[in-house]
Amino acid sequence: MTYLEEAGMLQAVVEAGFQYKNGAHFIYRDQSSSFDFRDKHSPGWGTTYQVEHAVFDDLLPMRCKAWC
Repeated sequence: MTYLEEAGMLQAVVEAGFQYKNGAHFIYRDQSSSFDFRDKHSPGWGTTYQVEHAVFDDLLPMRCKAWC
């Protein structure tokens, strides 16, 4: 997220409508673990987006091309 923000591309990701995430839950057989990305011990974002990679991978160069 920090890199997207520094590159001026965070708004493009927001506008693309990707699902906002502040954590994850993993299940394997009878075990599970949850992670809250905001519960951290270092600086930086505590949230992210769940992206469809094909769309995300096309979005950034198209946004850059529009600025050039």
